[in-house]
Amino acid sequence: MKFLPILMLAALTGCESNPYKGLTLSDKPAPAVRSVSSLGISAEEVMTFSEGTEGVYTIKVNVPAGTPVVSWENLPAGASYDATEGKLKWTPGFDAANDPSDPTVTSREYLATLNLQSSVDAVSVRTQKILLKVKNTPRNLGVTGLQPSYNVLEGTVSTLATFATDSLDFPAATLRLSLKNSSPGLSLMREAGGRWSLKAAFGLDTIQVGRNCTYANSCILRLVEAVVIAAPDGRQVEIPVTVAVRDARQNVVLPVARALMINNELRMAFTLSDPNMEIAPGVEVHTPPSVGTFALTQVRDAVKANAPAFESYFELSWTDIPAEAVGQTYRAVVTTCNSSSNYGGLNYLNCNNHELQLTVQAREVPVPTIARGDWTATAVKYLPLDQPFSASFTVRAGGGARMLSATAVSSDTQDKVELDRTGILKLTGKRPGLKLLTISATNSVGGRGSETFLYEVLPANWSNRVIVGTSAGLTEFAGVEALFGGANREFRAGQSLDARALAFRDTLWAGTQSLQLPDGALDVAFFAANVRTVVISTPMLDKLPAGIVAELRSLGVRVGTRTSAIPNFNIADFELIASRRMGATAGITKLAGTTSSESAHPGLANLTVQASNCEPLLSLFKDGPTPEEYSVGVSCKRANGGRLVVLGFEWSDLRFAEGDADFNAKWFQRMRE
Repeated sequence: MKFLPILMLAALTGCESNPYKGLTLSDKPAPAVRSVSSLGISAEEVMTFSEGTEGVYTIKVNVPAGTPVVSWENLPAGASYDATEGKLKWTPGFDAANDPSDPTVTSREYLATLNLQSSVDAVSVRTQKILLKVKNTPRNLGVTGLQPSYNVLEGTVSTLATFATDSLDFPAATLRLSLKNSSPGLSLMREAGGRWSLKAAFGLDTIQVGRNCTYANSCILRLVEAVVIAAPDGRQVEIPVTVAVRDARQNVVLPVARALMINNELRMAFTLSDPNMEIAPGVEVHTPPSVGTFALTQVRDAVKANAPAFESYFELSWTDIPAEAVGQTYRAVVTTCNSSSNYGGLNYLNCNNHELQLTVQAREVPVPTIARGDWTATAVKYLPLDQPFSASFTVRAGGGARMLSATAVSSDTQDKVELDRTGILKLTGKRPGLKLLTISATNSVGGRGSETFLYEVLPANWSNRVIVGTSAGLTEFAGVEALFGGANREFRAGQSLDARALAFRDTLWAGTQSLQLPDGALDVAFFAANVRTVVISTPMLDKLPAGIVAELRSLGVRVGTRTSAIPNFNIADFELIASRRMGATAGITKLAGTTSSESAHPGLANLTVQASNCEPLLSLFKDGPTPEEYSVGVSCKRANGGRLVVLGFEWSDLRFAEGDADFNAKWFQRMRE
């Protein structure tokens, strides 16, 4: 069969023995395609490309005769070979290095085969495998529609921006977005259509005057954030964004009627409240009436429990009104301010004017007078709840007239008020709060006079005993409260230490937690200087306010050293010795230990020979060849008739043995007597 073509040709040509001159017939098999070493290929076995960038590699080929014929197998789409230049060129697409089923794949390999032949030899061929390696080229990952900065007012809920992700490599649904710093008040929300929104929600208390807002026109809280875009391939991009939250000051409401009918003169008290509950509002007379004396007097500032929320208390007065003003209406303007600053003690920004219409009804007649005594226009008298209070007033008819009547009325109709003909006032407050007492008098010619007085009825739980401490936690305070049978915890951090704070106070107790409170020592020093009896119970005697230390030194008592300075001291080796004042008949009291390590090293209170007004209360005693005894409690008589008691341990740390357990309450009472 191999020779069938040749035989057929011979038959067709007249059966010539060899019609093809020069062609030698052979019975050998036809030659197969073969690789010939004389065909030369010079090319890199591994060629590296990057997505989106043209890569060019030179391939050198040679053949012994004719011209090279190059062909390829499995060459990637888009790749081409320029036979004239001998160069392989390829610009891989942006998906050439990726695996659709695995986003983490960042490179791919393509194995191609180069075939080399000669134009004069269709049989011989040389092949070479070439690995085309493509590396990923990440494209832009970002957002559109998000600005670098935004401004927002506190007290608002808003959408700052709605934006879209910008990625050519991944669908929007595969991208994850978050806020880098998770700033309170800011949030990201995924919207429809692959979009996102940046939300803001800030309360009116976001910026607090006196805390993070201290200068006028600069009450801004800058939140430095970044929107973090996380791609499936692990890439993360941060888009910086800054949100400036500005203080939103609310206008102050003036609680005064805009039209007032005046009889003789005007006197009224009112309260201004900051709706933001941050700073005491300011008020001033902008335009007074054209006659008389029109004045605003601030009574006091009251710090609320949730400091720094403030209210301001004022008295508005119009006096010296001339006779010709009767029947006339006058205009006055009062300005209230509620700024974001209290610079120099003045609240002078974010102001509003309030116009008042003042109509004078009274005629000019001799008017009675009420002498104020020490109860001045700005003074406040403090009354215990439901306990009678009395004061004496001198009321004169004026101008030779006869006195017809004098009455006293409280702004709180629940309070009981009596004023007899001799000017003796009896007042019983039935509800706590700041009140206005008005004493009015009428003479025989129709003259009417009045004076207003401020008083405050204290809360029902107001106690004459004060513990410097906070209302939350701290079992030390609760234990002392129980032993007192009732006491008030006060912590003012050195603020509003005034006559109200001292009203009816006679005893102070302070311990370790009292001195550890921020500026708690200021409160301890203030109350200690103004009450009769002071009890200090803490190992931290070296942290006592300077005034108390100075008083102790003047009484002959030295403090400041703890038992930790005594070599090998162990409180478990000592017994507690109580003086007779403490009522311990046996003298030596058994302790079951202390409840905390705070009192493991008590503070020492040493009596000198000058301590004639002091006596020891408690001491630690250790028997042995060389007995040891250390004073850890003294009681001194003060110049004001009270007592100054200093204990070098925390009272709540004492844990008595079962047989002496009743000494806890007994000693607490005895040491103050």
